[in-house]
Amino acid sequence: TCHGDDGKGDGQNASNLVPPPPEMTASKNMQDATYVRKAIADGSAGMGRAPLSPPWGRTLSGQQIDDLVAYCQSLNRKRR
Repeated sequence: TCHGDDGKGDGQNASNLVPPPPEMTASKNMQDATYVRKAIADGSAGMGRAPLSPPWGRTLSGQQIDDLVAYCQSLNRKRR
């Protein structure tokens, strides 16, 4: 609902968020698996950003987070 179906930051809830969610397809940070993993596990506040993206580290398993990292990185690769 935030990043959108294609990770472009245009999800149905994106217009309600300040700052808006980043476009994952164009972010150089998406190329860094460690960065993406930390963003998912610790949420945006854990990355020094606004606390709009929740931390998923206690909810998702390590494998689920790894799967999300791979998915996020695949969105970034599609754009190139």
